[in-house]
Amino acid sequence: MLLHAQTLALSHPVTGEPLVLTAGLDDQWMRILEEFSWTDSVEV
Repeated sequence: MLLHAQTLALSHPVTGEPLVLTAGLDDQWMRILEEFSWTDSVEV
């Protein structure tokens, strides 16, 4: 099973300030998506 979240939004546990974390897809993820022809639905 593979799991990737492009964006996570949460509150800082101490200050309560909003945090937004973002991560793109690395080369390994892109190879897997291309292998299954799922790249049409991916925002890079």
